[in-house]
Amino acid sequence: MRTRQTRTYHSETWLDHAMSDWSNDQRRWAYVLTLLLAASLLSFVHLAQTGYVVRQIEGMEKAEVRLLDLKRQNNALRLEIAEYQQWSRLRREARAMGFAEPHHVEYVTAFTSAAPAPPSEGEMPGTELPSSPTLSGSSPDWWHTLVNQFGAWIRGEQTDTGTAGQVQ
Repeated sequence: MRTRQTRTYHSETWLDHAMSDWSNDQRRWAYVLTLLLAASLLSFVHLAQTGYVVRQIEGMEKAEVRLLDLKRQNNALRLEIAEYQQWSRLRREARAMGFAEPHHVEYVTAFTSAAPAPPSEGEMPGTELPSSPTLSGSSPDWWHTLVNQFGAWIRGEQTDTGTAGQVQ
């Protein structure tokens, strides 16, 4: 029969103290169970992290599919915009709305060197209509002339600009 020797160390832990009454087989099985528990815990953590990564990858794949779908829709809309901008389509839609191409086109030439328009019969010299823009004293002469010419056109007056620039 073997006698059991017990050694006492000053650094005994509660586990060593609790296992001191166990046999060698019981201690061996306790260590094996502890190792299995640690291995299963590490496996669980690894599987949890793997599952998280898989969910992230699936989410990214869904986002990529959505991105491709949105790019296709964007390209389709760009193609539709290009079709709407074609002159033939614009003319066809304008005709359908009742618009027609002009038969006679007149261009108006505005001269900047023309003299200011003379005051009309009912208007006193130096007064302007309230709809006319006010001119600052620092504006150039050609600007005054241009504003007066447009003001005369708005009032329906005919300004004499000479023979150059008349519509023929």
